[in-house]
Amino acid sequence: MTAPLGSQHTNPVPDSLSPLEEIQAEVDQELDVQAANAELEFLRAQNAKMRATLVAHETKAAHDAKLVEVLQEDAAEAADDERELIAAGCVKVQLDLDNDEQTYVWVKPADQWRSADTSALVAGNFTAWALSCLATPDDVAEWVESNPTVVQVNEFFARWKQATGQDAGKSPGSRRHSRRTRVR
Repeated sequence: MTAPLGSQHTNPVPDSLSPLEEIQAEVDQELDVQAANAELEFLRAQNAKMRATLVAHETKAAHDAKLVEVLQEDAAEAADDERELIAAGCVKVQLDLDNDEQTYVWVKPADQWRSADTSALVAGNFTAWALSCLATPDDVAEWVESNPTVVQVNEFFARWKQATGQDAGKSPGSRRHSRRTRVR
């Protein structure tokens, strides 16, 4: 038997089959249809997984792009902040931490320190000095959190002196002023 045009049978059933063979042929055909349907469902599931993966990759790419944008903005803002601190005369000084780590804090120019700040240094009250003489709240928080040892503080001020050419705890104006007011 030939199939009419436009009709497609995967397993054509010939006219000369016995009833048992016809049933078997129909079962085979049904099994072929079920297998094709199962394969179609499998392919649909695979397609859905691939779409989900693609969406996840696109989402991750968008997230990564946003993260890069935020990091670039943060870097630009930090650079602007640093330029402002430099313009204000602040100096960036390394502070050694425990475990061979270090951080950097910004110190205001010595001519902006108050006499109480210098007195705090001389008395060894470095936290009181830091509260007033470090340039930003983040710097103060870093100092307080790190709770530097006396050795670390001495190294810090040696670096500060090297960067500025000044001595901590000594006002450059106090020596000149005291010379003019001496009674002879």
